[in-house]
Amino acid sequence: MAALKGFPPDVDDFEVLGSFYGEAAKLVKCETVDLMVPANAEIVLECELMATEGWVHDEAPFGEFTGMYGGGLKHNVRAVVRAITHRKSGIFQYATIGCGHPWYTDNMLQLPAMEADLFGALKDSALDVLEVRADAAGLSNVAYAKIRKQGAGDAKQALAVMLGSSKMAIPKIAYVFDEDVDIWDDNEVKWAMAFRFDPIRDTVIIPSMNTMTVGRARCPPAVGWKTVSVDRSDISADYRSARALKSAA
Repeated sequence: MAALKGFPPDVDDFEVLGSFYGEAAKLVKCETVDLMVPANAEIVLECELMATEGWVHDEAPFGEFTGMYGGGLKHNVRAVVRAITHRKSGIFQYATIGCGHPWYTDNMLQLPAMEADLFGALKDSALDVLEVRADAAGLSNVAYAKIRKQGAGDAKQALAVMLGSSKMAIPKIAYVFDEDVDIWDDNEVKWAMAFRFDPIRDTVIIPSMNTMTVGRARCPPAVGWKTVSVDRSDISADYRSARALKSAA
């Protein structure tokens, strides 16, 4: 969680880790390199990066959290493992990544981290954000935000913030909804998209943004198109109050 959390570049990573613990993070020195690592890490790989060879080695193929193979997407430097240390009976925590049901992997720890990134960025942008949701099936590439509109352009401003504020270069698709839509209810989300959303007026596509390198819809690698959509938050109050009544059953 700490590794995924967005924070300014001058903030020490281990200070962020300590904030999760509520106390200073316990660190130990590596065996072969002059670095400190968390003392309770399950497994530590100490490596030397052979940068003088250049970024010429394929990364993969291997099963990715998307449920697809991630080979051929980018090149990296070669890493030579110098030592492996671990806790007693250390657990390799990524065993479920690359399976047939990608939304059930342990990689989904990034969802609350992204939600926190987006919520904080929207708040910092003086937007009255109420909730942010990253649905598991969207694999961190889809995010919803609920806002209380204060100005006519708040929805599109919120969308721009959502697509560019996370350190993980996600989400790829963002939606903004009025405060009367429960973004945790998939039926209400679909209802709003079906009856409030105008594809011509309310969709914005931004090309050449940073994105995940493991997705298939990217060109060139690491750069892709991001789509933003808004619930029609500027329609009249009379129309918006004509909600579909929920059954008491």
